[in-house]
Amino acid sequence: MTPMRTIIFGLVLSCASFLRAEEAPLKPPSCLPEYYSEVFATLDGPWGLVEQDATNGQFRCTYESPARHEILVLEHIPCDRTTAPAYFNETANRLIQGSSQQLGKFEELSQFELRARKANCGLTQSIWLFVLPRSVQIWTWTFPRTEPEAAPGALQAVRKCVNRQRYEEARRDGNVTMGRWGPCIREHALDLLNDGERTQALEVFQDLLSTSPSDFEAHLAYMASTADPAAASNSARIVFRNSEDPAQLKCAAAILGIPAPNIESLPPVAPEDAGLRLVLIPLESDSMWLLDDVAKLYEQITDVPVSIRRLEEPWEWKTPERIAHQREVQRFLHVEGQPPIDFTGWSPERYVEAIRANVETADAFSRWQAEHMIADVTSTPGQYEVAPHLKHLREQLKEKRSADRRTMYVAITRTNIYSGDSNFLFSKAHCTPAENAAFLSYYMMLGSTLGEPAAARTRLTERIAKSLVAASIWQLGFPRSTDPACPTSYPDGVARLDQQTLVLSAEVRSQLERLRDSAGEPPAGTAP
Repeated sequence: MTPMRTIIFGLVLSCASFLRAEEAPLKPPSCLPEYYSEVFATLDGPWGLVEQDATNGQFRCTYESPARHEILVLEHIPCDRTTAPAYFNETANRLIQGSSQQLGKFEELSQFELRARKANCGLTQSIWLFVLPRSVQIWTWTFPRTEPEAAPGALQAVRKCVNRQRYEEARRDGNVTMGRWGPCIREHALDLLNDGERTQALEVFQDLLSTSPSDFEAHLAYMASTADPAAASNSARIVFRNSEDPAQLKCAAAILGIPAPNIESLPPVAPEDAGLRLVLIPLESDSMWLLDDVAKLYEQITDVPVSIRRLEEPWEWKTPERIAHQREVQRFLHVEGQPPIDFTGWSPERYVEAIRANVETADAFSRWQAEHMIADVTSTPGQYEVAPHLKHLREQLKEKRSADRRTMYVAITRTNIYSGDSNFLFSKAHCTPAENAAFLSYYMMLGSTLGEPAAARTRLTERIAKSLVAASIWQLGFPRSTDPACPTSYPDGVARLDQQTLVLSAEVRSQLERLRDSAGEPPAGTAP
């Protein structure tokens, strides 16, 4: 039987199958660094090495605890940096394809690690699969189903050692590999901090940040642990200039002595804000971290001044009309060949119940996917139908707006919005004379929402500013530009938004200039 087959499907296990080893302190096999001894130090009771094999460079060691009726099989497969991920994916896919057992369970699955259980013949196997830059490791624990999982604390110890080895291998390979393994290296540095090894942890952070400068969590951990005020301030400035995350910005601002923004500190919307002008209204404090940069860029694009104001009444988002990823969830719940389900009035709790019921008798991997979907649904903010909120915005502005119809009003929010049957919206405008106003949401512009590998504050600022140009100029009755480079042209997604430039088309700029020089009203009509 091949090592792979042994790993995936397990051994035919019985304590009598193995020779009892002499009680002795366990040491890591020669294929692993000496510091893996801390893993074996976590094992309860007497354990012994009963079998060891090295074939074609692959190592396989079997350990037994007769008193606890437990077996540990450790496999170490040397690879290069190209084949290691491929070998890991192949092994993971075999586990997934073999997960039809109802008693199996996937506990974790990422690009770096897989952890799963399966049960058979009164025994439980817990399989831990790790990929490293130059190897793959598989730890297979087997124990009676009536007993708790072997070796409490062993998983944490294995992860610590694996992350240390990842760092050492990546550092030897150079910058590209260091960048790929950045999240694991950050975990290694945090482990060192938790163990009181601050000097060593800071050295790892410095190595990491030189190859992963956009790892803002690493910057925050580094600036919190370094005794060098200049280094802490430098990391804080990097986070403050580049992060999109309000919590990260708040931490960096505290180090730099910058007060957190407060909507209440803004002047309220007032009729005095008149003329060809944009009145920009943040609906929550989170958005205020971005507004100064967005306003400056908007003014650069349009040569139209911006006033940042607040509503007199605090804005309140109530129950969202959609759950997060609602369409994906509904597709998941639809049974092929059955009539469509009427989801009208479904609460988030009902969606969760339906998801679980849908996979009640499914395989282990499908159940893991379902629980992952549930976690996403319950932790991600829902989506709001923009129309009633735009109406409410206009009502709040009614007695506060300028009589000059060239004055534009845009409320900006991080909240996810949609309209009708759309998946999402960047913005929505109401262009009726004397009631013009617009909503702008940058939720679908965030790197975290889009799954982009790194946040980029400059990129987000440009996306918001370009969308803001369109959301405001619509209110003047201008049609959308047919020039795809113009920020007033239609973007059907963030890719098109990124293709737009920061330069208005000649036609739109000419219309703005005519309006700027006049004291009259904007052209009649509404924008498409």
